[in-house]
Amino acid sequence: MIASLALLAILQAPDDLADFLAKLEKDKSTLQQKLEKIDAWSTGKSEDVLARVAWNKGLIESAIRIDALFVEGLKKRVGKQVTFGRTTGVLKEVKPDRVVLGVAGGTIDLEFASIAHDVRLEDVKKEGLLPAQSAEEAIFRFAGTKSVAALATALALTAGNDRERAFAAIAGWALQETDKALATGPTVKAAENFAATWGKQAELLAAADGALRKFVDVTLGPKLVEEADAVLEKDRKEARKLLDLASALCKADDIRAKVSERRWAVMEKGEWMAIPLDAISEEGGELKGSALAYEDTAEEKEKLTGLRIKSLGYGWDEISGVKARVKPIKGDIIDMRFSFTDPAEEHSVAVHIKEGMGWRGHFVAGKEPKIGAGSTRKVPKKADYEFIAQWEGKKWKYSVGATEIDTFQAGEPKELYFFASDGNAELLSLHIRKK
Repeated sequence: MIASLALLAILQAPDDLADFLAKLEKDKSTLQQKLEKIDAWSTGKSEDVLARVAWNKGLIESAIRIDALFVEGLKKRVGKQVTFGRTTGVLKEVKPDRVVLGVAGGTIDLEFASIAHDVRLEDVKKEGLLPAQSAEEAIFRFAGTKSVAALATALALTAGNDRERAFAAIAGWALQETDKALATGPTVKAAENFAATWGKQAELLAAADGALRKFVDVTLGPKLVEEADAVLEKDRKEARKLLDLASALCKADDIRAKVSERRWAVMEKGEWMAIPLDAISEEGGELKGSALAYEDTAEEKEKLTGLRIKSLGYGWDEISGVKARVKPIKGDIIDMRFSFTDPAEEHSVAVHIKEGMGWRGHFVAGKEPKIGAGSTRKVPKKADYEFIAQWEGKKWKYSVGATEIDTFQAGEPKELYFFASDGNAELLSLHIRKK
């Protein structure tokens, strides 16, 4: 009989998830029958669909257990006055899905489904019928308000099956709600709401094998980039908002690359943009985690090896500044250096770590290196240093953090280098300023 019902459910269930859930909500079947219909409809569906329906399945499973305990506790109070939310009466009879209450003027049937989730839950807990922590409670708590604050009970669960079930169910709800928001409203509004709420919840993003994370990287991110492309020429401000959201939400390398390619086009003159260290063309460095590590391996004292930036992804004629954060690991001196073609020379902004001094170095082929006249400055000792170079035309300014080192005349840069004399260091971040 059950097999026949399951087959009938498959034949009658719509392929579209939204249609199926709408039909299920109007269905007058018992909770157990609804659960069987969900299982039957889910057969053969994709992982994306299963991740979404996990909410409906998890909520019904929780309701089946909570309501059974609710009935157990209520049977002990037949003949007594009870209050459920705004409804008060004498408990006359307890049924599997409702209670019969004696009230002024007669009796009423009160279905469990009409009693708020937290009211049923608190009644069960008051009777001592539910463990201190459970997936059912976490799901019911969330079902009451469906807010970030309502995640607290799930977050309090210890690692294990209950925690996984609770977060998988809640992630399913977040997926469904974001689907609705994308279907009915502007993408930017749906993305902003997601970023402000579920996008900040690491546990939720990782739940159900990263279903929410996959949704962001495979569906939401590409949609944001696509819409940014569509409005770029007409509304640069809106395009920027879309790209900023994609950058903040997405972890996928292809989306990050697409955002990086487009972000430069929507920036204003003088703005700084972060360059992903794994996206630059370089030699002499090794990506370690989120940093580029480099060292001086030259045996001759007159020579240096380090990190050579061959391309930042944009022409030097589009750039008017470079800002880099460098962490010294070993050695006394670190510097950021630009080479120039006219004339052939180099200008560096350097820091002597132990002495806490900064200066501008000037290098010309075939001549002794020099320190720029009057460029030596005291700089605060730090775990890492921010080198800043800015230029307008031929006027350049070097700084280390808030300490201005020197201003000087030079042409357009050719290449960028980072050195750690007789030691090694890490490039932690790199920004460029739009000309």
